[in-house]
Amino acid sequence: MALDADHPNIVEYEGALGLITGSKADVYAAIARHRQSRAALARFQKVQAWIVAIGAIAGAVAAVALGILVWGLDEIGPLVLAVAAGIILGAILGAVINSVAEPPPLGNPPPVHGIAPEVIRNAPREASASDITRWTQQIWAYQNTVSVLAEAQASVARKDYENYIPPGDRSTWYYHPEDVVRMENELAGQRAAYLDVAAELGFDPR
Repeated sequence: MALDADHPNIVEYEGALGLITGSKADVYAAIARHRQSRAALARFQKVQAWIVAIGAIAGAVAAVALGILVWGLDEIGPLVLAVAAGIILGAILGAVINSVAEPPPLGNPPPVHGIAPEVIRNAPREASASDITRWTQQIWAYQNTVSVLAEAQASVARKDYENYIPPGDRSTWYYHPEDVVRMENELAGQRAAYLDVAAELGFDPR
């Protein structure tokens, strides 16, 4: 037993199998549109990069020309400074031009939802979309809580100074003992659901 793209509710997208709720024709059309919009955005970003580069080069050339022909600079030091200023001003001008250009709309991603690997490997080929969704959600909920709980336990085990967050820095977070207790309680129910899915699909729970 295993799921594949022959299932009426499964398509292959971005190198993996995904679950859909609409028709395959509509989803594949949405995938094609999304790929086209991403390609258009990539081309737009490449053009913007070239505009900045060309602006910097043009600024450098203009600075050299002005420095020699207009300002009469004949020493390398002032010329280097003029070139540096020209590069900066040219790049800034290119960035200003880019700022007024509207990027192409990326559009919504296609309605394709992930499937847990355990479900792909073990679910019966005739499984319904609702069952695939339920199994996946229960497996991922359990696995996510296991991962976060391990992080929380490690955080609680550290000393207070090791969990210190500099003022204004919200890039990291640390947990408190009550967070561990809450997640352990959540994990008990999620593990029971996970074991039920494992028994239903016939795989060894981890």
